[in-house]
Amino acid sequence: MTPLTAPTAQADVGDVIIDTVASLFESSTWSDPDALGAAWDTLILQDNWDALLLNLDDPGFGAVVFNEYFYTPLHDSIDTWINSSDGQVFANFVNSASGQYLIGDGAHGTADNPDGGNAGLLFGDGGNGYGYSGSGGNAGWLFGNGGHAGSAEAGSIHTSITTFATENSGPINGTAGVGGNAAFLFGNGGNGTDGGDGQFGGNGGAGGAGGSGGYFFGNGGNGGNGGNGGDGILGVHAGLGGDGGTGGAGGAGGLLFGAGGQGGTGGSGGAGASAAVVDGALSGVHGGSGSAGGDGGAGGVGGAGGQLFGAGGHGGEGGTGGRGGDGADGSAGLSQTGAVAGDGTNGGSGGNGGNGGLGGGGGRGGLLADDGRSGDQGTGGVGGNGGNGGVGGQGAHGADGFSYGGGAVVIGAPEPHPDGYAGQDGGNGGNAGAGGAGGKGLGGVRAADGINGIAGRGGNGGDGGTGAHGVDIFTPPGNGGAGGNGGRGGLEVDGITRAVDGDGGDGGSGGVGRAGGPGADGRQGGWYLMGTYIPYDPNGGNGGDGGLGGTGGDGGNGYVAGNGGTGGQGGSGGWGGNGADESDTYPTGPAGTGGQAGHGGTGGQGGAPGQGQIAGHHGAAGDGGSGGQGGNGGLTPDSQRAAGGDGGNGGAGGDGVGDGPGGSGGSGGTGGMGTPAGVDGTDGPDGDGR
Repeated sequence: MTPLTAPTAQADVGDVIIDTVASLFESSTWSDPDALGAAWDTLILQDNWDALLLNLDDPGFGAVVFNEYFYTPLHDSIDTWINSSDGQVFANFVNSASGQYLIGDGAHGTADNPDGGNAGLLFGDGGNGYGYSGSGGNAGWLFGNGGHAGSAEAGSIHTSITTFATENSGPINGTAGVGGNAAFLFGNGGNGTDGGDGQFGGNGGAGGAGGSGGYFFGNGGNGGNGGNGGDGILGVHAGLGGDGGTGGAGGAGGLLFGAGGQGGTGGSGGAGASAAVVDGALSGVHGGSGSAGGDGGAGGVGGAGGQLFGAGGHGGEGGTGGRGGDGADGSAGLSQTGAVAGDGTNGGSGGNGGNGGLGGGGGRGGLLADDGRSGDQGTGGVGGNGGNGGVGGQGAHGADGFSYGGGAVVIGAPEPHPDGYAGQDGGNGGNAGAGGAGGKGLGGVRAADGINGIAGRGGNGGDGGTGAHGVDIFTPPGNGGAGGNGGRGGLEVDGITRAVDGDGGDGGSGGVGRAGGPGADGRQGGWYLMGTYIPYDPNGGNGGDGGLGGTGGDGGNGYVAGNGGTGGQGGSGGWGGNGADESDTYPTGPAGTGGQAGHGGTGGQGGAPGQGQIAGHHGAAGDGGSGGQGGNGGLTPDSQRAAGGDGGNGGAGGDGVGDGPGGSGGSGGTGGMGTPAGVDGTDGPDGDGR
């Protein structure tokens, strides 16, 4: 018979007294006068009895001394004798003669027969159960320990899970533990087995209760621990974590002597399921929220001690609460050409952590013993983390302007649009998900809350398109398109602070102004033809002025404002035409002067910046066009030149916008290449008179 582990007596000198008393019954002691005198001196020595009785004020001392110096030696002696060859012969004779199993230990449970066998009706220990489902055997009526309930030890095919689901059809609760069987008159109660763990968010099974000690004497068995709650599974029972099982109650001690059994520890709550990542960009669905964790199981109540000597059993500790599941991140907004930029979706909230289980109450102690200590409440579970908000989509860039030249409209083709198209606004960022609250534990102290998610940044605005270039006087240059506004950043959990807004798109550049055409060469002098005088213009034609540069597009709005577009450059002035040379063939025609060069075009105005917390820059104004070159004067017969044309003026630089820097002024035109006026020819002699 294997007893429960007995606590060590607090007065080691008791062994000396017990050994001395035993020696008084030995014949060798009586035959030796010195040994007999020493034995009596030891027995009546005051110091030995003072040491033994020193701990009588300890409430648990009486039960300890009774267990160690009475029950345990007696139990061991009977157990040793029953299992000896002489004891087996005697037990078999008594059992056969009576026709009943009166003396002997119960058989231990097996895989085929998990319950432990009962001991003999008079003497013997009950057999231990096998696996979670095996109960302990009953002890002998007069003397013996009850068998322990089974457990999930190595080699056991029985577990706390009695049902396995092929599909996540629902939560499965753990199997309750089995109690240990008690002794009757003298003996210790068996321990209860642990409760089974839950599956798919199922609750843990309760621990089995410990068996009571014998009616007169015996320690109560310890209660089994509660099973752990199963972790939550998405799509099953809202993903909630299962609650931990309650710890088993400790068995009561014997009527007179015996400590109460300790209550089992409550099972831990299962973790809540974390939300799945949702494809919010396609479905527009926000990130899912995490599920709550399960509460910890309550600790088992400690068993009551014996009425006279017997400390109450300690209550079991409460189980730890399960962690909350994490919320899913929001998805980024879509960015597609020709489509409105999508907003980022919100992050999901984290699940709350489970509360810690309450501690079990301590068992009542006997008249001369202490009550058991109550168990502490378990620690709360940590809250799940919140999901991050999705980033806003990028705004599409604006298309460039276009024209067909000459002011033409092409049938069946799109209508000309010389100005660049505006860029699209960026999408707004998604809001942050809040972290879950931590569960409550001992003293109302909460576990740590989950970490809040981070709000999504706003998407950037698209850039404006470039304006079409000027082609001719019928097709002026186009303005640059405005940049798109940046999207707003998502809200943080406080509902006030926002993430960074997106950058505004850059304004498109204005189209380049057309260049002035070169002046035509001077025409030849007139002549007589068939008696008719045809005049001619020997002077070179004037060059055309350069075209105006296009205006830059405005920058988009955003946290960082977009820059304005650069103004177009003014066109170059045309060259003046060259004057006609004086012809020897037509002496009456003078040499022509050079044509005046065209002026350079004015540069385009820079675009204004967008609005934002961080200011953008104004677009640079366009440079003025270069002035044209003046035409050369014509040659006289003596190789002298008539006056050359003046060079054109450089175009003015474009105006700056707002507080931005103004555009650089255009360079002045190059002076004409004309020569000083030609020298008059020498008068010819008069003709002969007639």
